[in-house]
Amino acid sequence: MSLVTLIWNPQRSRSIDPTLPEFNCPIRFPIIQKPDPKAAKNGSTQELEVFATDTLIPGTNFIKETTWEQMQNHPFIKKFIDSGAIHVVLPQKQEGVESTGTTLDFSEIDAREIVAQSVDIDWLKQCISAEAANAGRIPNRDSQKMIDACQKQIKQIESSARKMAAAATTKTGDN
Repeated sequence: MSLVTLIWNPQRSRSIDPTLPEFNCPIRFPIIQKPDPKAAKNGSTQELEVFATDTLIPGTNFIKETTWEQMQNHPFIKKFIDSGAIHVVLPQKQEGVESTGTTLDFSEIDAREIVAQSVDIDWLKQCISAEAANAGRIPNRDSQKMIDACQKQIKQIESSARKMAAAATTKTGDN
């Protein structure tokens, strides 16, 4: 199953369009509902099935294509996309090639942007393995640069986590 990538920059939300809600927390789906065929006569709705990938957090988000098909035209999401606060990156589909769920599914330029905004260390490690396994097999792709970008992002995430833990420990120690 292929995933659509949404890169959400909350700071950009308000700077581009002051009418956008000031979110800096996860947006949980379903904010979109589909008609319930059993209750269609009375206008009832039924929520879409919710998965972990159906929650937007600041940074890189992976959304299932089926969910994306329904949410892409929702006015709430459309406003964020139109303002540039959410950048949509579609995977490159190649005939006869299965989706890997890694950077290999995207152009090198898109993959670099996705990696730079990712906070998922496990996913970044999967990308490193996939890029290493396919090094030299994909024309016009510098797998080593992708691996380096993933490793750099992992270090940055770990460094931020250590700083946050140290700050929390310092605050707790002050009390």
